[in-house]
Amino acid sequence: MSLAPGQRALMYALSGVMRSDASRSNYALQRLSITIGGSARRIIHHSLTIHDYQHNTPNTAMLTVYDAKPVEGAVIVIANGAQRLFAGNIVRVTEAIAVQNPGNPRNILWHTEAIDWTWQLNQRLVTAKFLTASATSILWNLVTNWGPPGYVAAAQAGLPIIDEITFTNETLANACSRLAQRIGGYTKVDYFKNVLLWISEQEPPPTPITWDLRSFKSMTYARDLSQIVTRALVEGGGVNAIAPVAPGSTRIPVDTVVWYSPTGGWLVSGPQQIAYTGLVEGGGGAFVGSGITPTTAPTLTAGRGASAVEAGPHNYAYTWVTANGETLPSPASPIVVGLGVPGPAPLSVYTWVGVSGSWLEIGAIYTYAFCWSFVDSVTDTSQLSALSATVQQSCIGWQDQGGNWHACGMAISWKAPTPVPAGALRFVWWRLVGGTWYSIAAIPVGQAAQTYYDFYGDGQLVNSRPANPAPGGSVVQSQVTVAGLAPGPSGVTGRKVYRTAAGASQLKLLTTLANNTATALPAFDNTPDASLGANVPVVDTAGVVSQNKLVPAGSPDLLVTSTAPFAPSGGHVTAGQQVVRYAGTSATALTGIPTSGDGAITASIAYGTPVIAAAEIIGIPASGLGSIVWPIAQGDPVNVLIIVDDLPAQAALAALLGGGAIGVQESYQQDRRLSITEATAEAHALLARSKDPLVTLRYRTTDPATVSGALVTITLGAPVDVAGTFRIQDVQLSGFTADGKKGPNYDVVASSQRFTFEDLIRQLRK
Repeated sequence: MSLAPGQRALMYALSGVMRSDASRSNYALQRLSITIGGSARRIIHHSLTIHDYQHNTPNTAMLTVYDAKPVEGAVIVIANGAQRLFAGNIVRVTEAIAVQNPGNPRNILWHTEAIDWTWQLNQRLVTAKFLTASATSILWNLVTNWGPPGYVAAAQAGLPIIDEITFTNETLANACSRLAQRIGGYTKVDYFKNVLLWISEQEPPPTPITWDLRSFKSMTYARDLSQIVTRALVEGGGVNAIAPVAPGSTRIPVDTVVWYSPTGGWLVSGPQQIAYTGLVEGGGGAFVGSGITPTTAPTLTAGRGASAVEAGPHNYAYTWVTANGETLPSPASPIVVGLGVPGPAPLSVYTWVGVSGSWLEIGAIYTYAFCWSFVDSVTDTSQLSALSATVQQSCIGWQDQGGNWHACGMAISWKAPTPVPAGALRFVWWRLVGGTWYSIAAIPVGQAAQTYYDFYGDGQLVNSRPANPAPGGSVVQSQVTVAGLAPGPSGVTGRKVYRTAAGASQLKLLTTLANNTATALPAFDNTPDASLGANVPVVDTAGVVSQNKLVPAGSPDLLVTSTAPFAPSGGHVTAGQQVVRYAGTSATALTGIPTSGDGAITASIAYGTPVIAAAEIIGIPASGLGSIVWPIAQGDPVNVLIIVDDLPAQAALAALLGGGAIGVQESYQQDRRLSITEATAEAHALLARSKDPLVTLRYRTTDPATVSGALVTITLGAPVDVAGTFRIQDVQLSGFTADGKKGPNYDVVASSQRFTFEDLIRQLRK
């Protein structure tokens, strides 16, 4: 049947069983129920208080039981109708006994304290490391492997990836809390054993508070200037000074400059804040002493080959290689590649007579020449070198006693030339008669000096020898033999050979000779220019120096194998165990070294000792603001200091304070794990959180949506004029009644600090 207005429903509205018009929407019986160990218990209702703390702080409950003694550790669940107000474990029971007559105890009460499911979450300690994993998957792993039975991970979707996080013997609640801090989020265990992790708002907001809200009962409102910060100073990480630094110094030598900004900033060392403008990375170096390098240039010979070095002028040089590095290069040798193969040396020709056979013509002029051939067949003229200088000789006959003239021959003498071009197979002779050259002899390469006798008749020559055009020097020298590589002194393990590209001046690595004995490369150089490697060194790193020599203590100069790695304006270097300060460089030494005191050479330094340019922080003012006022000792920390001002907040505070106040309120934080980027983010987060007066609201309501961590909107006009959105920090529930007709009171503390510090950092980075 239908309900009349104001008439109570006959049954609760249960999904799936209520009938249309037989119940009223949004109606449910509100009745307080307490179960301990699964059984309903009777309590003194006005004794019940529940404290709901923000996020990962465990909630607590206190109540007085009078029907039977609760057991420590028992599960307690407190609900108001369908709404679960608390769930957890009893941790303490205090028994209160009133004795009316001696020996006759009466009125026994049990004051009971309970903590929510967060307490039971910490039964096991977590030791784990996670690399490149989402916060969602890390939470699931933590709860699954270390959580008690019944607990479930419930993370918001799409949480950030964490590159690395480590937990060592930590409670699970603390591990979840650190995980939340790492992503700028929040975590909490709810009353159903769900381990929550989130970034964006999860709680439904309470009903906005206005003067017309019936559930709103009372409020106090406070503004606190004492928490204001308008200038944030955050000390981050750094390294130590590697040498003493005197007041007024403009540079600090350090282990490394990776912590500091290359464009400058502020530092803190001990009691002083120091300004700087730049860095010297350091790391380059040389060796004590005058470096010994190869003094003889390589010997080069051009030759013919199938694979070719680019045509043009090239230079070759080499270095000595040690376990430490390389010397500077030897003198360079030039060679031009791609020229035609030159002909052999001129011949010696004279008339020869006395041999029977066919004879040359008396009085005729014969021309002879010499060239190289690189194939067996002289008909392949592309493989013939240019002719040598020609020699002409008239054939002078001879007359016998009877006055008769006889024909003559020619005697041609030669020597095997030196050197023989690479790839040459034989010598070929030619003879010119009437303008045509003919091949008349082939002599093996390397044959000893001898004389060849030409007595072929002209007719025989033309008919029996192949005619060939004159060789034009088409064969070029495209490979290079590299020799004359001098072995080095003791400690040298090999040589590196360098070559320029055609027409270039920069020597580049050609190949490495991995021994200290051979004086030539084992094969021709036919490497293309594009395959050449690194540039020849400009700094001697080999440490090949004169032996048994020392730079004495107190010396104002430090002889080095190369001054190129060191700043001409001065700085610091490490030489063995000493840190030496120098003021300048010469062509061969570091100069201007103090003869005593800080930065001096305090013990003799042996030749061959490595000298390394120290990393330095530079550009420090010599006096005034940001200068070094007190000595910095060797080993003192030198840390980055981030200083961020909020100028509008400073102006607002100055206006509040009046009387010419500057409005600067500083706050200093120190975390030597922070980089410059992280320290800067922390400084901005500190200002975002504390640049305005802290507003704290305390109010009472009966709105059941009031829970810690939620955002509540308050709009109250005159006479208080409070407007804004505030974060509920904690809630205390009290004023319970047995029949549930009157809901509990929610005493709330809300604050204008709406975000955790980590959340603000995350938002700033984002």
